[in-house]
Amino acid sequence: MPINTYASSMIKLKKFWLIVIPFILGISNTIAQESLNTEFEDVVKKALVLRPSEFSTIKSIFRKYRRDTILMKHLAIESHFLKYKEGECYDLNSLGIIYRNFSLYTKALENHKQAEELAQEVNNKELMMLSLNMQGVVYRRMDFVRSALDYHAKALNIANTVETPSYDIKLGIAVSQNSMGNIYLSLKQYDLALEQFTNSLTIEKSLNNKLGLAINYENIGFIKEAEGRLEDALKYYETSLEYNNEINSEVGRVICNNSIVQIYIKQKSFWLLLNFQKALS
Repeated sequence: MPINTYASSMIKLKKFWLIVIPFILGISNTIAQESLNTEFEDVVKKALVLRPSEFSTIKSIFRKYRRDTILMKHLAIESHFLKYKEGECYDLNSLGIIYRNFSLYTKALENHKQAEELAQEVNNKELMMLSLNMQGVVYRRMDFVRSALDYHAKALNIANTVETPSYDIKLGIAVSQNSMGNIYLSLKQYDLALEQFTNSLTIEKSLNNKLGLAINYENIGFIKEAEGRLEDALKYYETSLEYNNEINSEVGRVICNNSIVQIYIKQKSFWLLLNFQKALS
């Protein structure tokens, strides 16, 4: 997908969200306040009694609620009151991601920073990496390149101190490398970007993380296309599309399909383009 077209689409999308955010949050607040249901309350009570410290356990408990602003705020308050810092850290990072996706970057950074401080207090390296990486992602969205690189580098430095990295530590490393690759990509430093994406891809393969594989193959394809290596780019895009189909990612499919179309146009392979478009219809 051409950078200018992609950027224009993203600007329009951000404007749309800025209009509908108040409406969405207003509705979600009303619904959530009415639906602090027994199931969620029971989950919270059990978690606050058990107080798990491992990130994987915390994530498995609250994952289904992580996109609900009201529930995460409620959980953060409960965790703070009972001094369950690992739980509060997870909640704050979840809220930060929600705010980031709505382009509320200042609020996102505030939450991730608080989460980082809590993770340091309990010396939880998984949560420290998560908090640092999420700050790096926010700074990247804000085009603060140096700050973004610094935070991802800090996350990688923490990972290097772990003798036997867990699944989530490895995943955090892959996230750091992918984000750094995207930064170098935006700067058109393709060699550095390719190095980071390749490293991230290696980890994602070891974890069999198909979403991560789809993203990295798409990114590498973009580099090959920018370098004029269209056949190589096409192979990477097609591989990315296969993984996106496996995980049923509509967004991923759209991105890959657009990228493949652009390759056919550049190659002037209009017969292949016609057949490809027919297959999509």
